[in-house]
Amino acid sequence: MGRWNSTGGTPFALNDRGEFAAADMVGRSEEGTVPPAPLVRICNAAGRCSRPHELRFGHIPAKADENNAITLSDDGTVTVLASFSKLPEHPAANTPLGLWAAVRRPGKRWSAPQELSRAGEEPLAVADGEGSAMVLFDHFWTPDLRFLGNQLEISSLSASGTHLARPTVVRGLEAPEPSTLVANASGDYLIVGKPRHSESAGEESIVAVSGRRSEEHTSELQS
Repeated sequence: MGRWNSTGGTPFALNDRGEFAAADMVGRSEEGTVPPAPLVRICNAAGRCSRPHELRFGHIPAKADENNAITLSDDGTVTVLASFSKLPEHPAANTPLGLWAAVRRPGKRWSAPQELSRAGEEPLAVADGEGSAMVLFDHFWTPDLRFLGNQLEISSLSASGTHLARPTVVRGLEAPEPSTLVANASGDYLIVGKPRHSESAGEESIVAVSGRRSEEHTSELQS
């Protein structure tokens, strides 16, 4: 496979055809003068890799914090998510700068940048079909930056679209506890995480939320 220079923690994805995609980062979080941005490289099954492609989303300042996610569908569709936030000068919560997305269909140009959420953070992405994908992220703030709560939201990319659908709230789960997102080729998905606080939920409980894009149901599991 072509040379890929990166630091640890670089998001990457493989598909069933042996293709590979990874998202490194231009600039550095918390230091430097270059605003952070995803740097994407795509490799085919024979090991030939494209030149790194830089994605620019909005007016992101230098020293902003960035979190990326990437997924690669079996038809070669690449979906990249990047969330940005401004680190506070004093002990306080980060100021969100948006969760952005870009899609590249096989043989096509990258889609125009899409702001999926004004205050989304910590994205996860998985392929769930020949050319489709699912996205899960934390959402703590309203558009006017008032604290919303520990909310999880989900979105999807259709098999032929270039923009993700409007996010919807995942009922019964709490962020920022680590969550897991998996999906199959039929569009069924499963999210596992910590339940929202309630008197009936034990401290060691976990919750599984499953569905197929438009419908979901929740069941509590004991760890």
